[in-house]
Amino acid sequence: MVKKNIKSELIIPVKETGLSIGANRNLGINSKADIILFRDSDTNAPQNWEALMLRWFPEYDVVFGEIKIKYKNYWQYCVDLFNFDKTKEGYFISFANAAVKKEVLKENPFPDKNLGEDTEFIENIKTKNYKIKFDKEAFVYHTSEIDSYYKFIKRMKQYGDSKSNDGKINSLLEKNPLVFLLSSPLISFLYTLKLTKNPVYLPGLYVGILNWCISKYKWNKKIV
Repeated sequence: MVKKNIKSELIIPVKETGLSIGANRNLGINSKADIILFRDSDTNAPQNWEALMLRWFPEYDVVFGEIKIKYKNYWQYCVDLFNFDKTKEGYFISFANAAVKKEVLKENPFPDKNLGEDTEFIENIKTKNYKIKFDKEAFVYHTSEIDSYYKFIKRMKQYGDSKSNDGKINSLLEKNPLVFLLSSPLISFLYTLKLTKNPVYLPGLYVGILNWCISKYKWNKKIV
């Protein structure tokens, strides 16, 4: 049950504002609400979604709900295996379905970027003493625009260009760019095994991550 004294505001990033997705999410910093709810424009939620998310406050600082994905093709699943963080139970989490105390958002604003902003935020708060809750009941339905191999590769390239998703790999790239490039096939293979052991998705995910590595290499400004 929602506490009567808790005020909330829902933020769904939209392109029309002219802001990056990260900057869109940061609009919550100036909100008069106590709790900032987040969803993406390609999600749909049941009527009781907000109440289910807010019931965990103020005990918790950040709440994630389950993301139910209706896959229509192979490539949608491959990109989501890479895109979303996971709980220990294997549930996808992202700011397509999340709620945060405004004070936490003020202390940890999203990076001003269009891809990887929520991953950086999640990795940042994991290193601090915030209380984080995952609620399987507070789910949303997520749809994907990835309906072809071309769109899958294009998206993985965008992720690589955003230089996000793995601090250790970023560090290796910045310190030893040539070593990173030469070892990228091995890095891609190990990263693929880390994300899934399902043999069906190993080939597609491997190709996507290899493209991600190459895009990260090209992004690096130390390369002339």
